[in-house]
Amino acid sequence: MRPGPESTPDTPEFRPDIPTQTETIVRQVHLPAGVAGPTEISFDVRCFVVPMSDGIVVIDTGMGDNATDIQQTLELLGAGWADVSDVVITHAHVDHVGGLNEVLSSRRNAVVWAGEADAGAVTSGILSSETLVRAAADGASIRGLRVIHTPGHTQGHISLLHEAEGLAVRR
Repeated sequence: MRPGPESTPDTPEFRPDIPTQTETIVRQVHLPAGVAGPTEISFDVRCFVVPMSDGIVVIDTGMGDNATDIQQTLELLGAGWADVSDVVITHAHVDHVGGLNEVLSSRRNAVVWAGEADAGAVTSGILSSETLVRAAADGASIRGLRVIHTPGHTQGHISLLHEAEGLAVRR
């Protein structure tokens, strides 16, 4: 875990043919009574695919089986896994980080980011010893997305502001 530059030698090249609109992937999760309390609960899990001028940022990876959905979204954009430059985890709960190993198996060289206080927990769940989780400090920029430290849900919870789109991502 260490802060680092926004880009790496493996940064995808600029692809003007890729649209710049953020794509949202939504999965419904249903847990039967007794799994997470006495009653049945349903909730949605979201991942975001954010095309930027110098790479595609994936925000959160879902519960563990979202890589296919992410790949389909990349294909809709005319992109592929090689275009993914960064993966940002908003906080270290399984519904946001559970699919990280699956995503990293498709894009091994992506830079992984998490809030400073959650970076250790995210790192501990990664199977590959080659992957570093970089600490995303409050006010930092990840490919043009401004990091905002929003503790509460977890101590390292972060939100991202895409000022060009007027979009805030807080999950």
